[in-house]
Amino acid sequence: MQACRNKKARKNPNINNLLSHSVVESHIVAWALPKEEIPFRVTWSGPLEFDRIEVEVPDDMEIKELVNVGRHKIIGKIAEIYEVKQAKDVPNYFGSVVSSKGIYDELKVSKPIHVRFYKLSEIVHQVQLEARIFRPLLEVIEAPDKIVLVEGKRQELPLIMRYIGFGDIKIAIEGTLRGRLVTRGRSFIYELLKRLAKVGLIVDENTRKELRDRVSISPEFVKKTTQEILGILQQPPEEIEEMVQELRKMLAEESVKQAIEEILYARVEDMVLSMVIDLLDRHPVDNVRLAYGETAVEAVLQAPVETLELHVHYSDVLNNLYPEISMPIRIESKMSPGKEAMIEIPIKIQRWEHEPFLNVKEMPIGTS
Repeated sequence: MQACRNKKARKNPNINNLLSHSVVESHIVAWALPKEEIPFRVTWSGPLEFDRIEVEVPDDMEIKELVNVGRHKIIGKIAEIYEVKQAKDVPNYFGSVVSSKGIYDELKVSKPIHVRFYKLSEIVHQVQLEARIFRPLLEVIEAPDKIVLVEGKRQELPLIMRYIGFGDIKIAIEGTLRGRLVTRGRSFIYELLKRLAKVGLIVDENTRKELRDRVSISPEFVKKTTQEILGILQQPPEEIEEMVQELRKMLAEESVKQAIEEILYARVEDMVLSMVIDLLDRHPVDNVRLAYGETAVEAVLQAPVETLELHVHYSDVLNNLYPEISMPIRIESKMSPGKEAMIEIPIKIQRWEHEPFLNVKEMPIGTS
């Protein structure tokens, strides 16, 4: 980077002499997520004399580390370096690691980092680097105002969502009904049990081959899942007792031919493969995934009309949690009056509008 001198430095011939034949260069990573560590370095060759180096970041950032320095101090947003380590045949340099303190509302920001070299209390050289920080944004752009429940009819809760920005995200969806959390717990395992009880234990080898051609899962995961199901079969939670009894009956009929664990392993592999493919078909965006294997709201309705409050949470690969999206959805029941009704409402992401940031290295950002 070409030397940049302030007015005082140009007026002082001694200061100008200190800069003759010196070349100062700097480098910073092209982009980062909120709170991610952002390293940069400054190197120079030729004579560059200084008493201290000052590094200053904005109020909403912090200096986490200094590299290749001796005496120094960090006070708040400013670091002062009085000594840079030197080694034979190694260029003069120092480095630093900074990060944002929080998550910005803006999808993309550029934060200035000032580096100033001082000699005799005057600036002999200064460098400005830009920390470019990107964040993802998820929006629900369409959801039903009301869901009408009719006996014997499966009703889904469709959402149309838009993903904007940069970086992989993970989504978790839950609901509350009159202040009670009603999202189904252990939903992945429960969904497996439900499918096993419904379709039985016979493995179709042609179907398995088709599934395996589309996606693969590790044997360790299948084994772990099988063991968890075996544990539930021994001590089932009350809410799935009836379903587990049906599955036990099927296993008892098949266990004459081979061990229960072997039977389950083969069928669990099929079920997991089909669930993963369902998930991929429902969520075609590579860098967006659900936090749970199956997303649904399950609750007991005690009145004709309830309001379901839906909450959508999302986070990035650094586990930065972004503000949740909340929306009320009215539930109208046309089922038998005067009785409690157990409902399950699968939440289906009906369509994605995918607007990712591309070429972030070249993307212009106004300094903030």
